[in-house]
Amino acid sequence: MNPDVIIVGAGLAGWSANRELEKHGLGTMVVEKSRGVGGRMATRRLNDGRADHGTQFFTARSQSMREIAKEWEGAKYIRNWSNGFIQLENLEQEQHFQGDGHPRYVGNAGMAPLMKNLWKGKTIEKETKINAIVPGKEGWILRTETNHMETRAVLLTPPVPQSLDMLQNVPGERLWEKDLSSIQYDPCLAVMIEYEGESPLQVPGGIQTKDPRIQFIGCNQQKGISETCVLTVHAEGEWSREHWNDSGEAFAEELCRIAGPLLDREKVLKLHPKRWRYAKPVHMYPNHSRSYDDPYPLAFAGDAFGEGKVEGAVLSGKDAAKKIVSLLQ
Repeated sequence: MNPDVIIVGAGLAGWSANRELEKHGLGTMVVEKSRGVGGRMATRRLNDGRADHGTQFFTARSQSMREIAKEWEGAKYIRNWSNGFIQLENLEQEQHFQGDGHPRYVGNAGMAPLMKNLWKGKTIEKETKINAIVPGKEGWILRTETNHMETRAVLLTPPVPQSLDMLQNVPGERLWEKDLSSIQYDPCLAVMIEYEGESPLQVPGGIQTKDPRIQFIGCNQQKGISETCVLTVHAEGEWSREHWNDSGEAFAEELCRIAGPLLDREKVLKLHPKRWRYAKPVHMYPNHSRSYDDPYPLAFAGDAFGEGKVEGAVLSGKDAAKKIVSLLQ
């Protein structure tokens, strides 16, 4: 039996959408191109250490997100890392903490374990890449390399350019291209640094900078997810774009050099590069989601809609699901 709705993407927007659709009694199928769940809610093991190398933390500003955070906290999936970070105009400055009273939440064991907990018990078609979505006689047909699946409605949560690519074979006027093609993302080059001994960062272990090259440095040990000191360094979008074609070894070394005023280079044990092509939406869609009913129900969600970031992704998935429910009635 075909599902009522196929959700593409097992990140936070997909999770939020799936939860809302199930509340309304709709049958869902979740497909994910990767081996795991979570997207940029990503954590990597590095010898005895562990590092979040995508999303570093999230906030809960809206009442809806505060309720969800409270639920996750009660389940011991997350905790408050800090109510702010060290703010630096440049990397030569002395480190001073600046709090603002808003919790920065992190997964108890990292962001990836948080996502695994949220999806626990749910069936997800992993390592399933959708190559094309086209209209059929009674609904949408989603094609992979070796198979196809059918559904009454589709809810897309990948980065918008990837979602639009899946729909490029739909005949006729594709309104979503006109509405959403202006959404753009900054890339992010990152490096995880295995570091000997104590963390070089002051409490709470997170630094936000106005340096044009580096936006964030976090200590995963001080965050509470790693037994050893592993630092995550995220480059700014423009710098990442300029160095995107550099080798991983080259940009990792350069980011480590740039962060040098904060580090003892002799204690740097190993560098692990990571690229995020669609890291941060910079031209966003103003509403929480966008839906269409021609030829069949279709909705777009993710962190490029509404508020953005983790909170925006959660609210976007829920909003898109409500629109699908309305279109299927």
